[in-house]
Amino acid sequence: MNKLSFNLFIACLLALCLSALLAGWFSIHQLLIPAEAAMRLCCGVQIADGARPYIDFLDNSSPFALYLSSLPALLSKLICIHPITIFNLMVVLLALVSLLLVIRSGQGLSPRLKMLQFCLPAIVLGVALSLIYFLNCFGQESVLFFLLFLPYLTQRYLSISALNPAKKRLRSAMIGFLAALGLLLNPVFLLALVAVEFTCLFSLGDISLAKLKRRYLTTELVACLFTLFLLSLLLLCLVPSVVSEYLGPIWRINQLSFEYFNDDLSYVDKSPDRRDLVYAFVVFFVLALPLAGCCLLTRLMCLMAAFGFGYFVFSGTLFSHQGILMIAYSLIALLLASSRYIRACRSAKVFSGQIAAWCSARLNKKVVVFLSLLVVVCFVSSSVAAVKLAKGSAFSLSELGYYGFGFEHDLSFFSKTVKEASTARDRVWIYSEQISPAFPLLTQLRRKPGYLVWGFPLRTLKVLHERGTPEQIAQLARFETTLYDRLKLEALSAYPPALILLEDGEVHDLFKAKGITAIIEQHYSPIDSCSPLNGDEIASHNPYEYLGFRVGFSADKRHK
Repeated sequence: MNKLSFNLFIACLLALCLSALLAGWFSIHQLLIPAEAAMRLCCGVQIADGARPYIDFLDNSSPFALYLSSLPALLSKLICIHPITIFNLMVVLLALVSLLLVIRSGQGLSPRLKMLQFCLPAIVLGVALSLIYFLNCFGQESVLFFLLFLPYLTQRYLSISALNPAKKRLRSAMIGFLAALGLLLNPVFLLALVAVEFTCLFSLGDISLAKLKRRYLTTELVACLFTLFLLSLLLLCLVPSVVSEYLGPIWRINQLSFEYFNDDLSYVDKSPDRRDLVYAFVVFFVLALPLAGCCLLTRLMCLMAAFGFGYFVFSGTLFSHQGILMIAYSLIALLLASSRYIRACRSAKVFSGQIAAWCSARLNKKVVVFLSLLVVVCFVSSSVAAVKLAKGSAFSLSELGYYGFGFEHDLSFFSKTVKEASTARDRVWIYSEQISPAFPLLTQLRRKPGYLVWGFPLRTLKVLHERGTPEQIAQLARFETTLYDRLKLEALSAYPPALILLEDGEVHDLFKAKGITAIIEQHYSPIDSCSPLNGDEIASHNPYEYLGFRVGFSADKRHK
């Protein structure tokens, strides 16, 4: 067995303990998932059943994100485990793979690798602290991109610094492949790749053709670009109609939504006040910045933190999960800078050298047993803590067609109304301007959403008629007509929604103007209305972050 330094040993130990803690937590809380991730997973379930994005159902996510979400849905159909459980455990596995790829990049006998080896525990610790702090956002798009792109940054640092072993091209290719998957989750993430590559290019100093070939155009970059091209071409060839719909009206709706949000600042007072995240980012970033000039790896982390800050500010909603990138990367940059400062101290060198001498011997059975026991303890302790923290009674998931169990406290808002008025696999409409409260509830209870998964285009189309140009209105006229016609047909079909929850206010007014409310009044009976501000809802569920959208919902049940 190869010798491992103390720092590699500690980094591996942290990575395994983190994975065990997360796996234990989500093995108990089998229905915990944030709203955006649940929405994409619900779309993935429909894709696994044969539906086509933007044609059989409407959502504004990228087609790659939706098709990737179908993987846990397909696995769920095979083993009858709830797709949320499978999704969470797959993300835990991704976190472990990502960290192990970063750690393995520090393996080697080169004296120049000692600095990276010393920094590896700092990187793993930064990832662990970020994931634990944003545990309620686990599985969000930003978390996935963070985990998929982190090994690529480390590998680019090795390549530009001429520390990349030629024998490890397979690992580098895998890192490039994972980075491409992360970039395809959201077209905005492609800007991060451009910024990183420009930074790496200028870090070469005097640029020559030989240096470009040997240190810049390396395996991970080629694999990343090739994967981006191949997957884009594959998607275009297999589902050209999906691509055309996404690049047509869906892309235009997303663009207009961004313009309207940033023109009138309509998200002000409607989003959670997360100035604490901005303050933390500024502190971490400023403290790490002095070292960025002499350390490429720290510079790349600072660059990604700045990108995350821009992503947060220009998101148009400023929810907590949109601050993951700026906090995670700035924290890693700070810990990298701190590890460099510690290594500069002579006492730290002596301490590290003494312990490294103990750990550099061959790993024997005692160390392996100790490591295994520690991981098991982490798994068991997180499971016990999860059980104690779970409030409310447990229930079997067999009524949903899955093995396992769930906790009432883990269900989202309006769970009581949805369970009483519908059954598993029923279609349920929950429409508001935001993803929540429709999600994660529909995914948790295995209800099927309508043709319009959530109300993302409703307000944008309304504002379009108020301030859009005639050309813009004409471009989306057919899309708007198709949208409301499909909703009417769905309400009158042989498989209509069993329950309809409509946000009181703008959504209700739009449905009334388009004649959908008249259909609901004819075929549905009103039941008790719902509100996230209801005392029972607040007492039974976690805090509702979409502060400006805490409005009442009318509830109507289908006539028998």
